[in-house]
Amino acid sequence: MDEKITLDRKAFRALSSATRIEILKKLGSRRMTLTELSNALGMTPSTVKEHLDALCSSELIEQKDEGRKWKYYALTKKGRNITSPAEKRVFIILGISAIAFIAGLVGFFRRTAPLMLRAESTVKGAESAVQGATPTPYIELLVIIIACLAMGFCIWYILAKKRL
Repeated sequence: MDEKITLDRKAFRALSSATRIEILKKLGSRRMTLTELSNALGMTPSTVKEHLDALCSSELIEQKDEGRKWKYYALTKKGRNITSPAEKRVFIILGISAIAFIAGLVGFFRRTAPLMLRAESTVKGAESAVQGATPTPYIELLVIIIACLAMGFCIWYILAKKRL
């Protein structure tokens, strides 16, 4: 599961052109044909084809021939790692936020359990005096709120990226 991005001379040369970077961004959303890319970029198909050949030789994109009239171009794993490294960070933040949320809940219930038990016993009349007040768990509540906000942002980002 080693996801290091290694760039060789061909990849650096391919990434040195703004047009090629724009092609990678376009292919990041979906696979496209040569005609679609040339229309999206406002360039002639022969010019776009030269850029696509350079990107194919650097293994950042691949040409998919499915036996039909059109040939599609799509990002390879190497190309996807270059165009969207933020997605991995979002999933890491989402996981850490979930752990913080669970830890905040556990801490909150541990600190409020004595209060609930005292309130229950006071209602039953078994104990009339409350011994030593337990402070309100503000830190745990803050952790829960921040974790919820972080998880909400991550889920929003993932859904916006996938366009669901």
